[in-house]
Amino acid sequence: MKITVEDIKAGYRRMSDEELLSLNRGELTDLARKCYDEEVQARGLEEPENQSEDAVQDRPEALPDEEMVVVAAPRYFDAAREMQATLESADIPAGIRRPESGGSAFQVIVPASLADDARRLLDVPEVEAIIVTARYENGVFKPIEEVDIAEGTVVEIHVPSAAIGAGES
Repeated sequence: MKITVEDIKAGYRRMSDEELLSLNRGELTDLARKCYDEEVQARGLEEPENQSEDAVQDRPEALPDEEMVVVAAPRYFDAAREMQATLESADIPAGIRRPESGGSAFQVIVPASLADDARRLLDVPEVEAIIVTARYENGVFKPIEEVDIAEGTVVEIHVPSAAIGAGES
């Protein structure tokens, strides 16, 4: 998913005047600052005096073709939308992927170069998933190799579509 200038502008348009002015212009990337300035001017707002160029932080700009990575996987869309808004207000381009069929969690995604900043802002740890190869026998998924997870852990199973209905005659 690519984040475009139009996505940034749309994010600012969705904000109330108070939300927009609460952003620290000095912390925005050059591109986001330009979009911010255009939105403030279009609304006829006056920028707060604490918005200085001196406060600009050296944050890498997301590259147009940069890989998007998952930084959080909330179960509910409202929670995903709140996380997206939080990230965007901190000038971190973010998107939401809906659960794939059978999945139960939404995915909040950001450019890979900004993933660490996003996780810190959302206060979520980096979580790596493991892939467990299992065989389905007698109504039970049985791992082929030993798995080091706690007994009773709920896991999410992704079944290849070619296997669905393959056992029916």
